[in-house]
Amino acid sequence: MQYLLDSIRRSKKITQEDMAKLLNIDVRTYQNKEKGVTQFKQNEMFIIAKFFNKKIDEIFFTYKLRESRSLANGVRYMPPNKCRRI
Repeated sequence: MQYLLDSIRRSKKITQEDMAKLLNIDVRTYQNKEKGVTQFKQNEMFIIAKFFNKKIDEIFFTYKLRESRSLANGVRYMPPNKCRRI
């Protein structure tokens, strides 16, 4: 699920219907993408980031969120750029 996108969208009082219109897709398709059932296309991520005046990675690639969830489960998350091949 795109928790951060959902949070940003709700804080700006923007509906899923508004987002679907922005992306020129069906509302159900948008809902599935926000839930994580299907993935956002690259061009959709650019449109959304521009709309919210944010960088794509600030919305879609949230390592901090993943890290905090991993720590809660007792497993430390390490972003790919910090990993090394063994």
